[in-house]
Amino acid sequence: MSKHLRAGFEDKTVILDGEEFEDCTFVECKLIYRGGEPPRLSNNKFHGCTWELEDAALRTISFLVVLNISEGRAFVDGIINTIRGITEFLEEWS
Repeated sequence: MSKHLRAGFEDKTVILDGEEFEDCTFVECKLIYRGGEPPRLSNNKFHGCTWELEDAALRTISFLVVLNISEGRAFVDGIINTIRGITEFLEEWS
């Protein structure tokens, strides 16, 4: 894992997998997550950036879409509720 501390990225394509970004600034960047090791993101600023999923990450979302429109909707709802609950917990403690 490479650590980027107080780095600036402008008009770049940045692959997030396995990287750590702390106190960085991203301007007009394309941020891509491919489904590898999750990145560590801490106290960054994003201005006019786009987020994209590719490869395994995109296939996972596609699978969840299929589940959501078929018999697996409760499972998908559970995942979303878990994410929201963790996010709310972290926001309370930050």
